[in-house]
Amino acid sequence: MNTIIDEGVVWCDREELHSKAASFIRPVSTVLDIGCGIRPQQYITPEQLICVEPHPEYVELLKENLKDSSSVIIPLDAIQALAGMPDRSIDSIFLIDVIEHMEKEVGAQVLLECERVARQQVIIFTPLGFMPQEVHAGAVDGWNLHGGEWQDHKSGWYPEEFPGWDIIGCKHLHLQDYLGQDIDPPYGGFYAIKNINKVANHFNDVYSNDIIASRVAHLDWLHDNFPLLSEKVVGRDINTSYLKCGLAACQRWVATSRYSAKSVASSWRISICWIHKALPI
Repeated sequence: MNTIIDEGVVWCDREELHSKAASFIRPVSTVLDIGCGIRPQQYITPEQLICVEPHPEYVELLKENLKDSSSVIIPLDAIQALAGMPDRSIDSIFLIDVIEHMEKEVGAQVLLECERVARQQVIIFTPLGFMPQEVHAGAVDGWNLHGGEWQDHKSGWYPEEFPGWDIIGCKHLHLQDYLGQDIDPPYGGFYAIKNINKVANHFNDVYSNDIIASRVAHLDWLHDNFPLLSEKVVGRDINTSYLKCGLAACQRWVATSRYSAKSVASSWRISICWIHKALPI
């Protein structure tokens, strides 16, 4: 085992990379797994798993394998799916071996949308730099399916492109390509994990109304296209937000009423003292 921290990056041996990264991942209730293919993330088991997968062949396999679970499958690409998600509506978002399949500009847009939608973490795993992989549309992929058009590598990414994220990497990770052929020299890979900071005092009157408004902004679109997701995830969160705002309002009312009661009592004591002094002995 050989772990080195260099310029904010935790560099690991190939054997420990994934377990080291897993120690940075929080257990959460809802997970959005973007571009999961036929194998959703295995790091945590959430109460609610939402799979975003655009390739129909992968979607059908996901439906079959997850049919008895509480998962929701969204057959759209990342940009389309994220655009319909309310702010801070999903605990954690995973993109495992995904962002390198996007053009750089698209990937950057997806990252911004992930940071908008996630309320706890965004977890990326990608090769270290550009790792060539050319697969033609309709060609057989690494799962012996026909998702070749989704397996092309279109961009390369480096740790310095994720300032403020936790980075866990390995410089000699990929020893073989998707067909099982040896790669010499090997390519590296890294995790980038963004921890979302919670905003203090969520439940003052103005901010709480803004939060609820942002969460219901896309609700009609979600309800029309993915009613199960709307009901299980977003609707539940909106109800929770209303409850938190209501509880906070109750607490403020109690605090205000106590202050008012103290003020009345203080005024009453002052009046009694004044009357006592004014009365003849």
